[in-house]
Amino acid sequence: MKVRVRNYQSIKDTTVDVKGFTVVVGKSNTGKTALLRAVEGAIFNDSVRGRVRYGEKTSVVDIQYRDIAWTWEKGEGANDYMVTTPDGTEDYSRVGFKVPDEIVDRGFKEWWVDNVKARPQIAQWHEPIFLLNKTGKVITELMATVTRLDVVNMAIRKCGLYTKRKRSTLKVREQDLQKAEKRAREFDVLDDIDVAGLTTAHTAYTGTKDAIDTVDTYTVRLGNLKGILADYKVLDDLDVPEAIPTDTLTEIGRVGQWDQKHDTYRTTLDQLDVLDSVDIPDINLQASFEELSQIGGWVGKLENYAEMQTFLDTLDSIEIPEVNLQCTLDGLANVDDYITRLLDVGGKLKKVKQDLEQLDKDIEHDELHLDEVRGEIDECPVCGRDG
Repeated sequence: MKVRVRNYQSIKDTTVDVKGFTVVVGKSNTGKTALLRAVEGAIFNDSVRGRVRYGEKTSVVDIQYRDIAWTWEKGEGANDYMVTTPDGTEDYSRVGFKVPDEIVDRGFKEWWVDNVKARPQIAQWHEPIFLLNKTGKVITELMATVTRLDVVNMAIRKCGLYTKRKRSTLKVREQDLQKAEKRAREFDVLDDIDVAGLTTAHTAYTGTKDAIDTVDTYTVRLGNLKGILADYKVLDDLDVPEAIPTDTLTEIGRVGQWDQKHDTYRTTLDQLDVLDSVDIPDINLQASFEELSQIGGWVGKLENYAEMQTFLDTLDSIEIPEVNLQCTLDGLANVDDYITRLLDVGGKLKKVKQDLEQLDKDIEHDELHLDEVRGEIDECPVCGRDG
């Protein structure tokens, strides 16, 4: 690797060849740290604030490494990379804090382990070489990541957990097997049992039980029938006459109907017997009815007159004031006029309220339309100026 540094801190222009592991030594304030910072800046695109040589505007670092060469210039108005590879030359201007992919792909990049940033290519002044300036945990994790040992360690841990679970399962299964063997020994005595004989005996028992159940059913039914026969035994002492002819039965039914009608008529006649002692005078029913109607009307009128007289008697103690009916009528007319006017005003207020509601809806619609128009012309909704 060949490095050229210009206008970086105390360095005006110097070139250094780096071959493998390189240590920079020298007296204090001779530019050792400036050289390291310049190389780091070119690799990782560090800030140059306060590091550009006094009187200059930018710092420039050229690096050649195997099949790649690049120039890094940064300072006032400059933040550029010029990268040359076998594929050609690329100019990267105003890259911010980014580093071109061609440089990163060749292994010049930072490593992050547990939120700690490490730069394995360079160690600063008074720092141990390589990564020994970091904690042991960070170094271990980084080396594991680089060598992919983290995958192996993860696999080993998972295998350990898997083996532990399987051993636990195996232990449980062995305990289950012991319990099953102990339970099986309890059934060893079954080997001496005559299974065929038991099967034959069970079949015979089943058939016998079914026959017994059938006999029990018949026994119960026989008992029920004996009870019924006992109930009908009294019928043996009855003298059943010969069958009555159908015509005779019909006549008997008719006689029964006439007997019922006779009872009904007899009851009615018994109620009318009292009328034989009643002396009914000879009167003109029509005239009597008219007189009764007139008497009823007079009685009603007399009752109304009596009620009116009672009411009028109470008026004797009432003092009726003199009033000006004309003024009262005029006042009532004015009241009617006021009511009419109030109703008219109420109708107008209702119309005005409806107009106000419609006006609010129109304003809301216009505001929405205005917002759409402002969005189309990119106008600020606060100050009204164009964007």
